[in-house]
Amino acid sequence: MWGKAVCPGFAAECNLLLLLAERAPERVLGPIAVEPEHGWMLLPDGGETLKEIADVPTWTNALLGYATLQHTLVGAEVALLEVGCPDMRPHAAVRHLERMMDVGHVPQHRWLVDAAAAVADRVDADLVPSTIQHDDLRPDNVFADGRVFDWGDSSLAHPFASLLTALMPDRVDRPGTAADKAQMRVAYLTSWQRFIGLDRAAPSLSELQEQADLAMMLAPIGRIDTWLRAPAGARETFPDAIDRWVDHLLTTNWP
Repeated sequence: MWGKAVCPGFAAECNLLLLLAERAPERVLGPIAVEPEHGWMLLPDGGETLKEIADVPTWTNALLGYATLQHTLVGAEVALLEVGCPDMRPHAAVRHLERMMDVGHVPQHRWLVDAAAAVADRVDADLVPSTIQHDDLRPDNVFADGRVFDWGDSSLAHPFASLLTALMPDRVDRPGTAADKAQMRVAYLTSWQRFIGLDRAAPSLSELQEQADLAMMLAPIGRIDTWLRAPAGARETFPDAIDRWVDHLLTTNWP
């Protein structure tokens, strides 16, 4: 068993994990006991993670399992917000960015807010619905059996924003070449194409690729928000974390 004490900025994880365990018990490590008022969780041992063993097929399968979890939480927007998930849906993310600038957490760049707002306008929320977005999806946050854990960074957001961290380039802890990651992205998007097609005409893969590009442009806003909620000690340990994601936004090739 493991005990986890959640810091105040991530207190929503306690009730969120209960919700995820109720809706998708086979996809997460359900808690043994939770005390949300203290931020305490007692968890079973989930076993080995994918950190040392992930290869392209294994990570592809993990992404597909994660996509299935996201599908399960479609329609749970109210429930996700009620347990305290940050709202990082496209236009809400832009409002977060503007507030970060207003209080001085992010340098003032009015053009960046305008560019992000224009991208948010192009995201088709009717095509791809918002759902849970882990926001730190990497092999050491997934058990060998595919269950995802460590949900403190997560938000209600465009699902494809998860691809920002899941398929980061030039990272030794993300398996695969650039070509491999392109194929993993196609596999993930194809799972969404099938899911959407259950209720209506399925979008084309090119449409989903475009939506993924747009969602990933906005995704760093959530990463900045996560670091701003982190305890001071974490920011001291990783002093460039916020600046790195701000630079990512500033150097993005905005349409």
